[in-house]
Amino acid sequence: MGDIATAVVSALEGALRDRVSTRPADLDAAAHDASSLPGARPGAVVWPLSTDDVVAVVKLCAEHAVPLTARGAGSSLEGNPIPIHGGIVLDCSRMAEVIAVRPEDLQVDVQPGVVYAALNRQLRAHALFFPPSPGGSADVATIGGMVANNASGIFSVKYGGTRDHVRAATVVTGAGEVLRLGNRARKSASGYHLLGLVVGSEGTLAIATELTLALSGLPQARRQGGFRFPDAGAAARATTDLIRFGFDVAAVYAATKGGVVQLTRSLAAAWAKDNIQVNCILPGWINTELTQGARRFRPQLHTDVETRTPANRWGNPEDLAGAAVFFCSKASDFVTGTALPVDGGFSSSMF
Repeated sequence: MGDIATAVVSALEGALRDRVSTRPADLDAAAHDASSLPGARPGAVVWPLSTDDVVAVVKLCAEHAVPLTARGAGSSLEGNPIPIHGGIVLDCSRMAEVIAVRPEDLQVDVQPGVVYAALNRQLRAHALFFPPSPGGSADVATIGGMVANNASGIFSVKYGGTRDHVRAATVVTGAGEVLRLGNRARKSASGYHLLGLVVGSEGTLAIATELTLALSGLPQARRQGGFRFPDAGAAARATTDLIRFGFDVAAVYAATKGGVVQLTRSLAAAWAKDNIQVNCILPGWINTELTQGARRFRPQLHTDVETRTPANRWGNPEDLAGAAVFFCSKASDFVTGTALPVDGGFSSSMF
């Protein structure tokens, strides 16, 4: 660190006390996200707890012309939390308070460090949930990170992305000014849609410190199915027809043979430490919830796979032409679907 950065760190320690670190382990952890992009070490990491803390950090960095990079859980695949210019990393993961749940308004107010899956567990008691799933990172992804990236997953077919569910936000600009964007009303046509501009800006326009999110009711039931099509065009047309003729399709996931092979190899490696053998999987519901379910119900999983997979193909992910096993998790149970042939064709899973 140069003299200017050292002066900033000293000032930050006066404002945030023990929530400032220059330890090598903390700097290394903040140098990467979940992408394959090269990392970059910052000069320091700070952990704010409030809007005032963020304002203090932003103003100090602006005053001393020190680069500032906002960070959530670091589960992003885009590289936006990597501090490519060094400077200070503003780690918002400790701003993890659910400020207010308002079931009557179908809304919740949160700080940006609240984890997506933890929020939905809390909302379940109110028969509500925050729909725009970030996919396989649901157990670590923070709401602030989702807002910064306008995150979305397979459920965007029905519910849209994160931007569609952010009603209002308290944000801090690069000059340290606090703005309140949007409002709690579902319908508003006044002024520029600045909130929509901030969502997805990856921390380059402002840093969100409080968010008002719109919620949806938990579905009373869910059905899953796997379908095989001759090509990608046929799968796309079938999806369009399902929606056009009134089927309430929440999510669609399509996979080619090569994609299934690669995913199977990854899961086989991840589950090997639990002595779970994996032959091949149709990726209809592949996320951390699946992995947890597999570990909890290992005996049933092992038995179900054996009964649905040709014995001579057991443990060979490359032999995909024989059969694929479709897994899904449902509440606290763990179930498997029927074996599906995917011999070089195009497979699609719909929910």
